[in-house]
Amino acid sequence: MARVVSILRIEGVTGQLEFEDKNFPERAGWKEIVIGGSGILKASQGDVDRSKALTEYPADPTAAPPQDLRASVEWQTVPVSMTSG
Repeated sequence: MARVVSILRIEGVTGQLEFEDKNFPERAGWKEIVIGGSGILKASQGDVDRSKALTEYPADPTAAPPQDLRASVEWQTVPVSMTSG
């Protein structure tokens, strides 16, 4: 099992990111892609995390696991407010 978590912060840029998982495509398993955050214009997946970051799986054994192998997201930057402390 592998879990990849990426948090990207790019100020002043609008862009697009595409991802494809080619790691053991013939193997069954939980293949979930979750996309969320501010500034998202368009995303191929939503922000619902069914496995809670691969720490908890649905109790229903008949529920088919997601097979997300590709994702894309378009975003625009959102101003970051800085607070002093």
